Amino acid sequence: MRSLTHLLLSTQSLGKLNGLRTAVGLAIFRWLGKVVGNFLDYSDAGASFVFGENFQDFFFAFFSLPLKVLPTIIFFAAFISLLYH
Repeated sequence: MRSLTHLLLSTQSLGKLNGLRTAVGLAIFRWLGKVVGNFLDYSDAGASFVFGENFQDFFFAFFSLPLKVLPTIIFFAAFISLLYH
């Protein structure tokens, strides 16, 4: 059991080093970041539907949570529940 744990941890560490220190790994992580960013931008479309077209004009300290964070959480939770079924 102990050798399996060491094997898995060393494989994970080598994967992290390969992913962050090589050009190919960095390109993969940048692409993955763009894909996730584009996916989460769909929550802005839903927020503009619910709060109106100019909902981003109201981004200041107190209204940032209900206008940006909560629609993203709801969108992601609904997507995961769709994938679950």
